[in-house]
Amino acid sequence: MSSENTCPICDEQAVSNQRDSARPGLRSIECSRCGRYLLAPSDFIANSEGRDVRYLLSAYLREHSDGIKELIVNDSLIQSVLPELKEYNVERKIGKVLLYLGKYSEYPGSYVSLVGELFPVAYARNQSEFVFYRDHLEERGYIEKKSNDRIRLTAKGWNELYKMRRQGRDSKECFIAMSFREEYDKLYLALQKGVDLAGRGYSAARLDDPQSPELIDNALIAKMKNSRFMIADFSANNAGVYFEAGYMRGLGRHVISTCKKLDAQGKLVDKKGEDLHFDVEHYPTLFWEERNLEKLSEDLANWIIAWGI
Repeated sequence: MSSENTCPICDEQAVSNQRDSARPGLRSIECSRCGRYLLAPSDFIANSEGRDVRYLLSAYLREHSDGIKELIVNDSLIQSVLPELKEYNVERKIGKVLLYLGKYSEYPGSYVSLVGELFPVAYARNQSEFVFYRDHLEERGYIEKKSNDRIRLTAKGWNELYKMRRQGRDSKECFIAMSFREEYDKLYLALQKGVDLAGRGYSAARLDDPQSPELIDNALIAKMKNSRFMIADFSANNAGVYFEAGYMRGLGRHVISTCKKLDAQGKLVDKKGEDLHFDVEHYPTLFWEERNLEKLSEDLANWIIAWGI
């Protein structure tokens, strides 16, 4: 089978694989497993890298291919999303199946038809893994089967789905974790602008300092649980931001890291000339400069769209 009629991500036969005449350098791909996407030149794909994790990328594309804008798959996107996708645990994958059933249920009590290859829905490696998650949902009492391919959510399943959405996995809130110092106020506005430019209808806000330490702890936890994703700015080397980003990742939510641009020596230096210690090795980071916060807003918007958040 030639490359022209296969999907470059999953290697299965593609519905279509052709050059995009309106966007030079891109190929327009439609795949029954991965969905619709645009492919830019990619060393990761060309060199056949990451064969053991390609199924995660396929699942990511499947989940986000029904949006208004087609995702452009390039090395930057792949390097951005794969580290987080590799951390998906069993519980999160089960949650993905529950969200899928909720999305395609016409109303409580209606059945959803499970036909075709659905394992990407659960970020599963194959159909057997998907069946494992489906059966586990039945054991929990969240679904009931009319047959193996006709399933509906139970009242208990709908209640669990409601809890998941209330807890932020499907919310329209973005939590901004950053320093409250006045010098970062313009950065705060630029981050809000970037979220707005993405056009997804998200509301982005930080938690202003309440009156007591006890209140700030409770308010922070509640805010993070009710947010779909977080923007964490590490420029001020704020210990609280490290905690909040770690907590959010523990919830299985997206965290977009931002930081003031490194100096010529590769160090982050505050106004007092002190070194700021920030580990950017494991997570992709958007670096910004005070003189060009407009670019940060644009980059952030593109990041949100590329991640399919």
